Amino acid sequence: MKRLLTLMLVILLFLTACQKEEQTAAELYLSTHSEQEIVDYFSEVSLFYYDFNNPKEIPEKNLYTFALFHEKENWFNETEGLFYIPLTDIYDILDDYLIDYNLPVEWFENTFTNHYNVTNQQLIEGAIGMGTGCTAFNFISALSIDDDNIKVTLLEYCEDPEMQDAGSNIYITAQIIGGQAKFTSCQTIKND
Repeated sequence: MKRLLTLMLVILLFLTACQKEEQTAAELYLSTHSEQEIVDYFSEVSLFYYDFNNPKEIPEKNLYTFALFHEKENWFNETEGLFYIPLTDIYDILDDYLIDYNLPVEWFENTFTNHYNVTNQQLIEGAIGMGTGCTAFNFISALSIDDDNIKVTLLEYCEDPEMQDAGSNIYITAQIIGGQAKFTSCQTIKND
């Protein structure tokens, strides 16, 4: 009897392990993230201030601004009152959210001629503070498109009741790579 129970337990464990292995990357991502975690992460796409069908369409300035929203403490030099922003940090931040984008080093060299240290590959800024106003987000849906891709729909609206804003639906697709969602498209449609 003990052997039969042990054998049944082993079979049950094996079947459970097989079921977990059968989950696709998209299914696994959706099953391991709460609605609030999805809202918190996917609402970040609004910080690009740009709709896109492919991350390569996002303008360089918007990519740079997105990275600034993820300011790191070590950027600020209190003695000098300046921000020293390594390009490696900007690329690391963008790599957390996107897989294919266009932000060449030359853009920094040409755009920030007086604020870019070529030797250290650092931007030097006096201020980088930004805000997002009264923007808030609600979860609408999150679905698997295929084995590696998901589609998330959020409602973006203004929390200020005086604004009487119907908000906008944001449709975001992402590819799941190594358990992390990387934005592949974003379309915003204003609600009437």
